[in-house]
This record gives sequence, structure tokens and C-alpha cells, in this order.
Amino acid sequence: MNLEKLACTVNELLASLDSALGQLRQFVSDASHELRTPLSVLQGETELLLSQSKLPTDVTKPLTVIHGELRKLSRIVESLFTLAMADAGQLRFSAEALYLNEVLEETCVLADPLAKAKQIRIERKLDAEIPYFGDEASLRNCFSFSWTTP
Repeated sequence: MNLEKLACTVNELLASLDSALGQLRQFVSDASHELRTPLSVLQGETELLLSQSKLPTDVTKPLTVIHGELRKLSRIVESLFTLAMADAGQLRFSAEALYLNEVLEETCVLADPLAKAKQIRIERKLDAEIPYFGDEASLRNCFSFSWTTP
């Protein structure tokens, strides 16, 4: 009889744990989804303010910091959303033929202005074509994440 009671208790514990994990997954999914829009709006507003050339330096510096922190938060939220989608089995990858050297070159072109602003020179030797079969968008995210992370 004790073994039967123990088995029931373990089953109840596992059911409670499964329920709690389900609620946690749903929370992460909902929270990341809800945070995406306000973060995008705030980023757009700071970009708009920073594009105005008449701002004094004492305003531009804090705005630049705020904009950078908003970008970090946006990347974190996007990562959480991607993880939630993957955990729910809703993340889909498309397999397509592409060349790694082309994706890397495009990523380097995007990173060049940021690198130059920090007096960093990006060197690359991407002469050979490197065939790859996979999800281009995920690959681009992977490469761009590496240079947007502090």
C-alpha cells in the first residue's frame, strides 16, 4: 500500500511540475511578445532624436547610451521569443542553398560603420565561395549577434 501511495504522490508532483513549466513557458512567450512593440517604439524615438543634428552633446550622450541599452533589451526579448517558439515546437527553419562568404560579407558591411565609430578595422579574407545548406535568416542573426553584443 505504501508503494502505491508513493507512486501517486510522485505522479501528482510530476503533474504539478509539468503544469508549472507550462505556465512558465506561456509567461515567457507572452512577456517577450508584449515587450517587443514598446521596445521598438522607444528605439525608433531615440533614433529620431539622435538624427537631429542640433542636439547638444549633454543630451546626445545619454540618448546614445539609452539607445544602446534599448538595442540590448530588444535582442534579449527576441532571443526569449525565439526560445519560447522553439520550446513550443513552432520555430521553423527553412533549408536553402547559400554561400557563407556572401552572408559574412554582408554582415561585415553592416558592422563596418559601428566598427569605424570605435576605431576598429574589420579584416576579412572571403575570397573562396563556401557552400552551405541551412536557414539564412538564422545564420544572419547568429553572425550579427556576435558583433552587436558588447
